[in-house]
Amino acid sequence: MQGAGASEVRGAWAAVAGVLAAAAVLLTLAAPAPAVPGRSAAPAAPSRPAASLRLADGTLVSCAARTDCAVWATALRRAEAALDPLLPAQPPVGDVTVVAPTTAGQAALLGVATTDRPAATTLVVGAGLIARGLAPADQRGRTWIVVNPDVARAGGDLPTQVLTHELVHARTRSAELAGPLWVEEGYAVALTHRALGPGAGPVPPPSAAGAEAAALAAAADSATVPAGAWPSDGWLPRTTDEYGVAGQIVTDLAARIGWDGVARWYAASEAGTGSLAAARAELTRPDGLDQRG
Repeated sequence: MQGAGASEVRGAWAAVAGVLAAAAVLLTLAAPAPAVPGRSAAPAAPSRPAASLRLADGTLVSCAARTDCAVWATALRRAEAALDPLLPAQPPVGDVTVVAPTTAGQAALLGVATTDRPAATTLVVGAGLIARGLAPADQRGRTWIVVNPDVARAGGDLPTQVLTHELVHARTRSAELAGPLWVEEGYAVALTHRALGPGAGPVPPPSAAGAEAAALAAAADSATVPAGAWPSDGWLPRTTDEYGVAGQIVTDLAARIGWDGVARWYAASEAGTGSLAAARAELTRPDGLDQRG
């Protein structure tokens, strides 16, 4: 987790930017497009895009290029429709802004090099971003999903997959929680698979076969498995493969305790119980086998 003043940051799919670079699709956006008719133009700063769309639920999509707004608005509608039955948005609805800045703007917002930009990051706008002139004061406290403009260029379902993952972070307010990052990322990967299909987003590599089963066994009975089989709460997935492993651990846990049990496990882990202790509590619930779903 990185801090930006009072902002709490959660990055997603850190390796995707590298994949895009390898595919030679890294592009620098052109100058900001004119403002949408009827809206005043935002200041000409890389993190303050000029083109904006407002969805029916109040969610905003703000972009440095008008064509990006169309891509991300479509992807957001699809992501919301897929996720709503599994993780409905809680009031206040519409407190999310999808920000598609320039390449330089994304790097500035996240405080990273342009070569280290993730596919997307969920953050809560705080005093630090406002003081640096990277966000207007009226956005303080609002959730921003800052997306990599190169993802829109990749086309296909990638924008929808990325936003589904990030909406899990936004709807669970993970940017404001201090729980294990692997739990947050694994939960987002698992729900994205559940919403869009098992091939949507990161999946575990063949070389990781058995790792998830060992982790689950560690949660159920530490005496029968090697120490360290369950991920440390300090583990930070850094590659798409590692994201896939984290997601599979959550999916395997759901097969044992149901998705309601996983939701309780997630909440307890984020509240400081510890992911292993929380998993054992759910695995030993008398009604655990009746909670599958």
